[in-house]
Amino acid sequence: TVGIALALAASAACKKQDQPDEAIVAASQSSRDNATRASMLAIARLEASFHAANGRYGSLAELVDAGFLPNDPSEARMSQF
Repeated sequence: TVGIALALAASAACKKQDQPDEAIVAASQSSRDNATRASMLAIARLEASFHAANGRYGSLAELVDAGFLPNDPSEARMSQF
């Protein structure tokens, strides 16, 4: 009976050791997934900024001249009413 108890304790200890490893792997994978998602969002924002800056109108002055942006901030407030 002592041998059986030792065998059960040893198998329980092995199982307990496996579980933290699985948790570490899962946490590591989750961390990698989050980092990948954050990187993809950052790249998308950079691409959007690049396209906005290098599109048809390359500067804010050109947008104002084309009439897309008001020259005076008060004009923007007035156009909202």
